[in-house]
Amino acid sequence: MNYRLISYNNIFYIINKIDTESQFEFLSRCDYISKKNPKTQIEFDNLIILSQINNNINFYKVSYPSHITDLV
Repeated sequence: MNYRLISYNNIFYIINKIDTESQFEFLSRCDYISKKNPKTQIEFDNLIILSQINNNINFYKVSYPSHITDLV
């Protein structure tokens, strides 16, 4: 499956899987995005990026400047 349809607080999100990520990483991103409960497409698009950063921090121990990590 290359995407997942998530429902959270009566809002539906379609989240695409990145080819190189594991299923566990993908589900982690889905959870991250849905729990942030984006209301607009712009919020959703920003959370897609932030979810990737969050996974990089949690799974790969990548460091980012504090102004980035504060957003996550």
